[in-house]
Amino acid sequence: MSGQEDVSNDPYMMILRMASILGDFRRALLKEGFSKEEAFCLAEQLFRETPNVGGEQ
Repeated sequence: MSGQEDVSNDPYMMILRMASILGDFRRALLKEGFSKEEAFCLAEQLFRETPNVGGEQ
């Protein structure tokens, strides 16, 4: 292995990883000039449409 554990079956770790990705996405949107509200709405939409994390299965 490359030093990383397989966390695909750990829902807690999946949520932590998704939160990190969403935070990075939101920061990038803010850097590009989106308002805080726009960045939040886009990150929320991405979260809701991601299967097995925020969206319905």
